[in-house]
Amino acid sequence: MNSGSILTRAENSSRDAEMVVVWDRVIRFLARQRYGVISTVDPARGPESALVGVAWWQPLSGAAQLIFDTTSVTRKVKNIANDPRCSFVIGWEDETTVQLEGRARWLEGSELERAKRDYFRIWPECRAHERWPDVAYFSVRPTWLRYPCYLESPTIMEFDEQQLATAFQRRAAALFAAVDPSTE
Repeated sequence: MNSGSILTRAENSSRDAEMVVVWDRVIRFLARQRYGVISTVDPARGPESALVGVAWWQPLSGAAQLIFDTTSVTRKVKNIANDPRCSFVIGWEDETTVQLEGRARWLEGSELERAKRDYFRIWPECRAHERWPDVAYFSVRPTWLRYPCYLESPTIMEFDEQQLATAFQRRAAALFAAVDPSTE
């Protein structure tokens, strides 16, 4: 690679090809994961983290997004209402995780019904949560993602919001639909 900040066409092409290969690994990894730790901040800027069940869904417009359920009386819901920024650590197998940041929003109406179809495909046992009086479903649109994998040769890739939007729209929907985490 050039020592300066300008990449040659060949270097750009090689970098793009590497990102496609890594992105496919990221998608397959994420599709197998059922849990993540969400971190939010309270109004006093104190941290709060919680383990939640996660799945992915594809909105009618836009890129794939993370979905999780919780109850509306939790600290994370109050924190998200105050500041929708959040982060996740997903997976911790074979020296691999995904760290992502995004903005959470409460799902409602027809969008919620569409998201729940994808959520219950991964979490059929969570249909019982719909009977809870205070169940809430949230969607997170990733704005930054880091994929560190140390299993063989270290691979660390970061994707910004624009790269994520492009990658999720081009590749994620088919891969998420093809992988059933309960069979792996």
